[in-house]
This record gives sequence, structure tokens and C-alpha cells, in this order.
Amino acid sequence: MKKIIALILLTCNLQLLNAQESMGIANSNYAGTQGVHLNPANIIDSKIWLDIHLVGAGAYVYNNYFYFPKASAFTRPFPQGLDHYVLSNVYRGDVNVDVWGPAFTLQLGKHAIGLHTAVRSFTDATRIPAPIAKFIFEGLNYAPQHDIEFTGKDFKATSLTWGEIGITYGTIIKRKQKDLWTGGITAKYLSGINSIALDVSSINYNVMNDTTLYVRPINGKYGMAAPGFGAGQGWAVDIGLNYKKMLDDVDHYVPHNCEVKDYRYKVGISLMDVGNIKFNKNAVYQEYSNTDAIWSRYDTAGFADFNSIDQNLNNNINNGASQNVRGTSFTTWLPSYASLQVDYNFGKNFYANFTAIQGFRIQAPFGVHRRSTIAVTPRYERKRWEISLPVSLHDFRKIQAGVMLRLNNLIIGTDNLIPLIAKTDMNGADIYFHLKIPILKNPKCGGKKHRKGKKGKSGKSGRGDECPAYN
Repeated sequence: MKKIIALILLTCNLQLLNAQESMGIANSNYAGTQGVHLNPANIIDSKIWLDIHLVGAGAYVYNNYFYFPKASAFTRPFPQGLDHYVLSNVYRGDVNVDVWGPAFTLQLGKHAIGLHTAVRSFTDATRIPAPIAKFIFEGLNYAPQHDIEFTGKDFKATSLTWGEIGITYGTIIKRKQKDLWTGGITAKYLSGINSIALDVSSINYNVMNDTTLYVRPINGKYGMAAPGFGAGQGWAVDIGLNYKKMLDDVDHYVPHNCEVKDYRYKVGISLMDVGNIKFNKNAVYQEYSNTDAIWSRYDTAGFADFNSIDQNLNNNINNGASQNVRGTSFTTWLPSYASLQVDYNFGKNFYANFTAIQGFRIQAPFGVHRRSTIAVTPRYERKRWEISLPVSLHDFRKIQAGVMLRLNNLIIGTDNLIPLIAKTDMNGADIYFHLKIPILKNPKCGGKKHRKGKKGKSGKSGRGDECPAYN
């Protein structure tokens, strides 16, 4: 039985240590290629004229069941893991791993363009019943839960891995006096690599002993696709809008036309990762309707590859029941979310940001759910370096504090620093980095005639009227 649950709930194995929001850099005026992954409107009026991204990666994990007591990343020896087991509870967890490849953003007057490449993996488990979580943790030979009939309902576990290529376009929508409106959109082609999904409406089950499983009945569905590039294909879109209250008039403002003007505050909204992937190559979709099963000798079942997994599940649970639906393709939706960003400029390079992310699940038939987050991030920006200190509330439950450092070409950070440096109960961790080449200044503004500030309507020559403000 351990093999069965570990297989079906492979996507929610809460013992894994696998960055999700990257709040420390996402709202920076020097985010460049990273800024478009929170709001594509950030591509326009950036303080970077041309941002060339070379490579980056991030990993994030969180769960509320499994933890290491009084541990940090450098604890030696590492403590034995423990669990928060309460029979009446349900548990959740998610793992996000991203590898970001070559990318760029480029300012073209009132417009901006960009391109990015990435391989992304997102796993989430929701409402996992305590007995199942316990079996994953202890193994299916956990005798105290043998020969007891358990029930579960409305729990999901979905894993999705895909490659993507995205093209971003942004433009100034409106500029009048000190009001600046910008918008952006990203279209993404998706190449599915792998997906495993489980959606159970209701189940009664009894692990009678360490060799026999009794299910009576189960209502739900699962989908699986053999790993490999091209296992599925799909499309997705990001769309965003920014409003900035500028410090100077912007009636004729053109970003990086030898000037970069700053704002007093900025408000952005975005809708991200709206799209799906249809898996139809070496894929299977199975739906159960009031299906009963007795699976003897499940402990000897082979799960060497995709075909053996499906064959065991189909033969021992499906049993060819006519009311069950079977197919050779299924669709998994991306971890879609809506976001609000508010950024305030206190002057002298100090900023503070508030960001709210509301994840939502689209199912047709499966979807990955992004956890909701709110964060407050103070930061200090300079041309070649920056520091920010994000404080976030993950899933509206878990408080996290992090740090981000930008040192010209290198960005490194975490949204959850405490488990890395302090001995505390560790049930999540994350880290991310990016290596890139930021070109701040439009080469056309290299001449001496552009270096002298021009006087605006106020009679003052300020940062916004100089070739681009690089202090």
C-alpha cells in the first residue's frame, strides 16, 4: 500500500526539499527580465535599457504536515523528521522548481519587447487526509492504522512540469501631466514534459494489513503522462497594467530617450499563467465511479515505469468496470493567479512595496493550484547594487522573512531566510539566483550633449531630465 499511495500522491511527497515568488527582486525598478514574471507591464519604463539574462534557478517547498524540529540548513547531524498528525485534520503542501534560461528585455522608446525561456515544475497537494499523510510518512506497514475503515473526500494532488518560451510586449498607454499608464502582455508556448494528477471526490479505504488493500467505493479520476519533452502542448498568457504618479510631467516622456523619470507611487494589477497543456503522447486518463476493489499482494506490485503503474492501477482497481471512463489524453491547467502590486518611493533610493497574490485553480479536468501570498518588501536601490527585505504571509498562514542582494550581474535571495540561519521547526525553505548582463544606458545617449540636465516646467533640472539617471 505504501507503493500505491506514494505513487498516486507522488506529487505531494511532503518530505521533499524543493522559489516561488522571489518577492525580493520582482518589484525592483532594476528587475528587468524578472519583473515581467509578476507583471508584464513592468517591461516598460524600467531603469534597465537592455537586460540580458543568462541563467537562473529557484526552488521552493512548503507543507504543514512534515517538519524537522529545531533545525537549520547547516544543522549537523540533521534531526529526525516529525509530523503534525491529527486524525481529523487535512494537510497541504507545494513544491516549485524553476530553471530560467536565456532571456532579454529591451526598451524601444514608448514600447518594449522581451523574450524568456524556462523549464518549470509545480506540484501541489490539497486537503490530504491525515491517515494518508501518515501512511506516506510511516509506510503502509504502520500497524496502528491497519484494519480500520477510513474515508476521504475532495482531496487533490497534481504535478506539472513543462518548458516555455514567452514573448513580451509593453507600451505606454497614456501619459498626461504626472500620470503615466503602461500595459504589457506575454504570450507563451508550452511544451509539456510530465504530469501526474489525482482528484478524489470520495473514497472509503481499509489497509487491512501490509499486503491487502480494500477500497469501497472510490469516486475520482487520475491522469498520467510518460516523462519527455513534447508529451503535451499548450499556450498561456500573462497580462498586466501599471499606473504611476510621476514626480515630473510626462506629457512628452519617452523612456531611455536620454531620460528616466521616477515616480512617487506605482499601482499594478496582473493576471498570470492563464493557460493549459494537453497531454496526448503516452498519456492515460482514468475516471472511477462508485468502484470497489480488493487488491491483494499490492506490496509485490511493480512500479518500474509509466506502463507498469497504469497497468497495476487499471487491473486492480478499475477491473474493466463499465461505469468507469478511460482515455488517452488529459489537460492540466497552469498555476494561475491574479496579483496587485503597490510601490511607494520615499526618496533617496528607498522604496517599499506591497504585493498580494491570489491563486486560483482551473480544472479541465486537472489544474495546479498556486498558494496565495501577501508581502511587504522595503528595499534600497542603487545603480549597481540593491538590498531588499521581504516579509510575507504564505497561504495566509505562514509568516516568512527573507533577503535579496543584487550585485550588478548577480541576484541571489530567499523569501524564507529563517530556516537557513536559525534553529527552528523547518517545514519549508526556498532560494533563488539569477546571472545576467544589465545595460542601464541607451548607447545613443553617450555623448556629452546628453549629460547636462534640461530644465522642465518647474525650472529645475532633476534626475528625471538627465541622461538616464545613473546615480
